[in-house]
Amino acid sequence: MVGFKSHPPQLITKNNLELSNFFRRFTIIEKNDALASTLIFIQRFISGVSREKIKSYGGHMSETKKCIQIMQRLDANLGDQYTLHKTTIADLRIGSSRIGIQRRRQRKYLFNDIPGGPGHSWQRNVFASLLVGNPIGMFELTIIQDENSDSKEVNYEKYLIEDGQQRYFTIMAIIDNKIKLPSDLSSYGDEYSTCENKLFCDLPVQQQDEIFDRVLIMNASILKTEEARYARFIDMNKSMKLSDQDKRSGQPTKTAAYIQSIVDGNNNIEYGSYRGTTTPKYPMFQITQKVTQKDDRIDHGYIEVSATGRCAEEIIADWFSYLRYDGKEEIKTEVLDKMYGEFLEGKEITDSEKVTFEKIVSKINDLIVKYNHRKGLTKKPLDYLFPIVKRFMDSNVKIHTDSFMIEYRKAIEQLRKENETWILIPSTKNKSKNGKKNSVALPITLTFDYTFRQITRNEAITYIIDEIYDRMLLNMESKGTLVLLDSKRAFTKEEKSIKLSEQNNKCESCGEYLELSDAEGDHLFPYSKGGLTETDNLIVLCEDCNNKKSDMNPEEWESVSNDNLSLAS
Repeated sequence: MVGFKSHPPQLITKNNLELSNFFRRFTIIEKNDALASTLIFIQRFISGVSREKIKSYGGHMSETKKCIQIMQRLDANLGDQYTLHKTTIADLRIGSSRIGIQRRRQRKYLFNDIPGGPGHSWQRNVFASLLVGNPIGMFELTIIQDENSDSKEVNYEKYLIEDGQQRYFTIMAIIDNKIKLPSDLSSYGDEYSTCENKLFCDLPVQQQDEIFDRVLIMNASILKTEEARYARFIDMNKSMKLSDQDKRSGQPTKTAAYIQSIVDGNNNIEYGSYRGTTTPKYPMFQITQKVTQKDDRIDHGYIEVSATGRCAEEIIADWFSYLRYDGKEEIKTEVLDKMYGEFLEGKEITDSEKVTFEKIVSKINDLIVKYNHRKGLTKKPLDYLFPIVKRFMDSNVKIHTDSFMIEYRKAIEQLRKENETWILIPSTKNKSKNGKKNSVALPITLTFDYTFRQITRNEAITYIIDEIYDRMLLNMESKGTLVLLDSKRAFTKEEKSIKLSEQNNKCESCGEYLELSDAEGDHLFPYSKGGLTETDNLIVLCEDCNNKKSDMNPEEWESVSNDNLSLAS
């Protein structure tokens, strides 16, 4: 069974309006919701739902525009650029193919909606409000005139939700039977006690109808440019105390969108989606949700950073700032404001910056996921992790994926426990509190722990990075795991040709004849264990033997190679 899944046309005639809307009302995107959808349909059919009742769910036909209007404009004077509208949940669901989400200016959808699941307590309270008729907060929309409409006679509007995606996707999840009502509805009246812990499909038909008929209020704009819409976003959230990163994140630049996408995943506008969750680009930013009637924790699975704001995104911005300014700026909001200001001026991320940044971030992701111990991976340790990994990579020190994070955390704890003092000599470029340049740089005595936790100056950042890096190398050397890699990774074609000639054009291991085009140059002493990319350390192998050798030491490989030669003879 695949469930009712329709593709609503832009034009709907009066003849097919009632039946079309009846079926589209129960549109379910996911196959595992099909059974619940079918049961609701059958229940309503045998209950004798009236023709007029079905028609009332069908939206409002405009004779002049000849299309379904899912929003009704209200008579309110809000100026030239804003209009007030109302709709019902039924009409919103029917017209969902015309509803899009502006993810760039909203925090990501937090909930992992599961068919038949209880949902988060906030979502259950929204369900309760719909049940008893309490008002739902107003949505903020942008009206988009669809230039791709099939008919020039139709003014086919789309609606972009600028604020309210948590409510929108929650309402969709409620009628898709992914959220239950609270376990205690006594505060709303005894008549609701029979509804406790129920899914939408478990409610009596009359209560389902009442929920479908609930009115939602929409404040809509017709602003044309992204710059104007961003300004509106800032203005309408003045009372909400947006974080600095909220303000930076929503700006209409490709680099702001790129930084946001690393944490939030796909932030493109999607129309007709019932699901709010997106997959982050890197698993280290995955969100876990432990939802029961008593526990509603929403956390990042691998890092101890709030999942409900933009703290993780601010860490990514700090990392990119360190790369862009080569570690010569402080880790603080003023520097990020400066950097995002440069994005607006056209100084967007370059291709080379993106390649370098992704290389380091990808390595950090591998390390954190392998470590899989979120406790203690808060903002400060994460802020310093990027420059430390970059230092290792730039210095060609082998990064042991299995143990790197353990060594990193150990080095920090050792240094904080020892808490040695150091002297900070401020740069003369820094200004005093009265705004004048300091003529004399006064030294400041600080401890490691205080510097690590509190100081953001670039001199302090350099000191912390140097101390952690040196301590990690010292610890690794004492354990025998310190490996310095050759900056040259691969052998040249000429080097392979000379060596293959010395081997009489045969694989060094199995003795098979080799063409240069099929020959693979390998390190006799493995590169991963510090072997140099020099001709004295070069052997030429066929593809099979190269795969078998992997990172074997010369002694191990000699035994395997002798066996191969014996078999060949």
